[in-house]
Amino acid sequence: MSLTPRRLALSALAGIVSLTAVACVDPVDHGAIARAGVNLDPQQERINSEINPEVAALVPEEIAEDGALAIGHGKTSSPPLAVTASDNRTMLGVEIDLARNIAQTMGLEPELVPISWDAWPMRLATGDVEIMHSNIGITEERMERFDFATTRAGYLAIDRPTGSDVEVHDYEDISSLRIGLVPGTNQERIMNLWNEQLLAEGQEPAEIYYYSRDTDYILSLLAGHLDVSVSPYPSARFRENTRSDLEVAGRINAGWPDDSLVGSVTQRGNGLAPALAAAVNSMIADGTYQEILETWGISDEAIDLSEVYSLDERTS
Repeated sequence: MSLTPRRLALSALAGIVSLTAVACVDPVDHGAIARAGVNLDPQQERINSEINPEVAALVPEEIAEDGALAIGHGKTSSPPLAVTASDNRTMLGVEIDLARNIAQTMGLEPELVPISWDAWPMRLATGDVEIMHSNIGITEERMERFDFATTRAGYLAIDRPTGSDVEVHDYEDISSLRIGLVPGTNQERIMNLWNEQLLAEGQEPAEIYYYSRDTDYILSLLAGHLDVSVSPYPSARFRENTRSDLEVAGRINAGWPDDSLVGSVTQRGNGLAPALAAAVNSMIADGTYQEILETWGISDEAIDLSEVYSLDERTS
């Protein structure tokens, strides 16, 4: 069954307002990130958006009535997706900035809630948060429970220690390798599919090791316990550009064997996804979207139009 998006029209947007978002996540090496040219000042001028009345009118009343949007985001700092500022509280990153501006465009106050990767489906399904932004790829399995509004293209990267000659571009390349990744991700899905292909051809499969967060498997990789790890492409590229001990050894589409997109996620059937897509398209129309992705160095993952992916909204 293929994914068929519902297309939504562009809306115009203008203006800038200020806002600071606060949360607590795992600590990071702020010095290394700052040396790479990333502004970690919590008081910096942020990219912000004004309300677009046409977009705000699309927000379901039960979500709009309290004037706020509860936004779940990754609990682990993983720049450029999400990272704490130098105060170890204020959240920065492309997923954070996109979510904040989506809320502002809809006329809602963004409220950031840190959530661990393994807990986000439950927290979103039970209504603890109203949307989730954590580099979540769109899959048929996830669409059984959630609706999506696309925000970026989705790629994965193969991490290797600097100096290694391992390269991974297809399933044959992982034979006999020791691979680290986070479970419940497209990384796991693809590596398991590749192992199935290897076994079907009588080749040695990879050994897959599971970790709760990327910082853990990176430590194991550098300690020699793994040959490679599989990460979101933006995070791997960021590490490669800010460290001397890691390299990217390959890029894979996160939807392999198909193309994949990353989205803003909400409860299935709650009516919010069209407003989310309209907000992103409003930001695309006025350049705010492009500015956010350029700020965090992932312009190559930009999309031209946000679309709704929903089993209830599907068109033929």
